[in-house]
Amino acid sequence: MNEPSEAATVTRRNPWIAAILGIFCSPVAFLYCGRPNRAFFWLIFNLFTGVLGCAYLLYFAAGPLGVVLGGALIAAPQLALVVDAVRVARRGQTEFPKRYQRGWGYSIAIVAWFCWGAFLSGFLKTSWTEAFVMPTRSMRETILPGDRFLVDRLAPRVRDIQYGDIIAHYENGVGTPLYVKRVVGLEGDVIELKEEKLFRNGEPIGEPYAIFEGPVPEVAGMRDFGPHTVAPHSVFLLGDNRRMSRDSRFDGDRPLDDVVGVARMIFWSREYAESPPADPWNDRNPTIEWGPIRWSRIGRRVD
Repeated sequence: MNEPSEAATVTRRNPWIAAILGIFCSPVAFLYCGRPNRAFFWLIFNLFTGVLGCAYLLYFAAGPLGVVLGGALIAAPQLALVVDAVRVARRGQTEFPKRYQRGWGYSIAIVAWFCWGAFLSGFLKTSWTEAFVMPTRSMRETILPGDRFLVDRLAPRVRDIQYGDIIAHYENGVGTPLYVKRVVGLEGDVIELKEEKLFRNGEPIGEPYAIFEGPVPEVAGMRDFGPHTVAPHSVFLLGDNRRMSRDSRFDGDRPLDDVVGVARMIFWSREYAESPPADPWNDRNPTIEWGPIRWSRIGRRVD
């Protein structure tokens, strides 16, 4: 009986290639090592821990330690995958090379992996959560310019918008710029401002979050507004920094179809200096220069 040669029965895998594939193409590293079952396990496990980490950051994380823990839930399994791929590669493949362990097989697997990643990223950003950066002072002190925060896109689909929700919304329909404001009025509410004091349905509303920075601009509706009845299927929005905010006092009620999601948590923050536009009512895009990191704001819940 002819015995298979050692070269035919043992195929060594390069640990460096396995590590690189593990970093950039994750489960493809185990296809390279001839372990498709292990590739499937890590694909499912990393998907599970990634969703768990995102959910923790979105709904529970508080403070810098919370952000680190949420990030670890996402990153640690990926690191473990790379270590495991290197270990399997060093052990060697004791079976004959699989049919898919050729250039065409790896090419298909890599393309499929990047297509899967693009699909998953797009699905998460459009259906669950997305990161935004605050460009203006209209929501100080709740959200400062330079704060990067997560928005829960799922919230408006599973529950009604509530008073006090800080929402991201399109300026004028899907595809237009996004802005962030606080909900102070719902469908059918009568909203009125008297000397910058908010009244809803004739009752004064306490607003510990509201600030009044700078002099009152000489603009109709800034200091006194209404009474105004919120339109059906719409919300009335105000910025927390009342004298620096262009909101429903000037742009009218915001249709619920324009609501993208509810702001949840600040995961990163840096100071920056901005040069205001010459005509702020028509151009909202200041010139920005980034400054130091604001560590105390990382992990702060948005409410």
